[in-house]
Amino acid sequence: MLITVAIFIIFLLILGIYLYKAYRTSTTQNIYNTLTTLITFIGSIILTRLAINLFSANVTTKLSSLLKNVLKITQEEWPKSASLDNLANFLATILIGLSSFLLIYSLLSPINHFIKRWLFKKIHKTSFKEYQPSKDIKILNIILGVISFYLISLVYLYPYAALAAIVDTSLTKADYPIPASLDAVVDNPILKVYNHLGSEQLFDTITQVQDQDQIATSTELKGLLTIAFSLKNIDNIADATLVKDTLSETYLIPDFISELAANAATRWKNDQPFMGQTLNLPNNKSKKLYVEVLDIVSKWERKTLIADITTVFDLYDLLYQNNLIEDKSALISAISDDAFNEKLFLCLFNNQDFKTLLPTFINYGMSIILEGMNVNSNQEFISAQDFNSLSREDIKNEAHYFGLTIRQINELKSLKGHQLSEADYRRILQNLNEIKDSKILGTVVYNVVYKLFQNYSY
Repeated sequence: MLITVAIFIIFLLILGIYLYKAYRTSTTQNIYNTLTTLITFIGSIILTRLAINLFSANVTTKLSSLLKNVLKITQEEWPKSASLDNLANFLATILIGLSSFLLIYSLLSPINHFIKRWLFKKIHKTSFKEYQPSKDIKILNIILGVISFYLISLVYLYPYAALAAIVDTSLTKADYPIPASLDAVVDNPILKVYNHLGSEQLFDTITQVQDQDQIATSTELKGLLTIAFSLKNIDNIADATLVKDTLSETYLIPDFISELAANAATRWKNDQPFMGQTLNLPNNKSKKLYVEVLDIVSKWERKTLIADITTVFDLYDLLYQNNLIEDKSALISAISDDAFNEKLFLCLFNNQDFKTLLPTFINYGMSIILEGMNVNSNQEFISAQDFNSLSREDIKNEAHYFGLTIRQINELKSLKGHQLSEADYRRILQNLNEIKDSKILGTVVYNVVYKLFQNYSY
């Protein structure tokens, strides 16, 4: 807090001295000073863009190679590196833009100052310093002094003001507390004022990626930080509407995430490492489910990323709410519940990519509930083709039939070795007949469960 106050006082002192000097200078001289500052400012922007055009390709190549080395990425792991190259180009443009603008302004300023004095002497037949005006407009002097001071100070303050605003916006959107180390910068009143006076717009102008009008640097940085703060802040990652909305607003991040995920999934489903990391797939009945998920992710691309990530978050939320993230043994209890099955079935069914997981999941559920019973639990009970003609309403019904099947098999397992009452016998038989009405479970599952039921009598 003391540092912020001290900086603010020093800033006001410098502003006061500058305006006093402008007040004492003639209006004509102030006009020349302001025009020179403005020309230097605009010229620096133009030359900075020229520097980006000249040097970005070379810097991008070096940064791309550096990124691959830092991330330990090989050509085999990341064969298509378009998003990495775009990211390197993005970073190269920022680096060249920020460094070049200040350097060019610092070089142009004395040159233009010399030209100003030479031109002034040619026009007014006297030196700039010795000029004596016949008339002076003091209020105009102050206005011109403010404009000149603003342009000069903007050159030195705009990157800090813009970055402070970007961080502040990201923290606010993610509902994340401001870290103590950033508090003095994010809440600095001078930087806040300068951001309202065009710092972020200047930042975007200087760092605009060549030939990519849709890439606003501030938007990309806000998106990246918002996602980072959001994922770090939320206990239940499924509450990620903000993440999904942010992805839809950015250009580079969706490309990078989809390419990263696709390359990782491709390697992992083939039991190969990616970026030095391996994924140990379970060697049990669930392995096929994991492999199919990886196969879906391996085909991710920008146009389907938002929908697929929405499905992933919704699935995570459903599993989290039913305690299936930490306790896999709770699965039987979960799939015995019609409400859980309906949410799961609709979540998968509503996404064309994830829809193929439905038969795999049902087969997996059937296999684990039938373990220990005199049935081939590894058989394919249903296939993907069984879902082709189903409507949303059909899926809701199938969720009920699946839950009923699981409950009925579970009951038969618990009744093993016991005599059934006539009421239980008839109730179970009625349930079996209801299962037979299922469009996908139908006859196959009915025959399996009925075969088990025949072992019971009353």
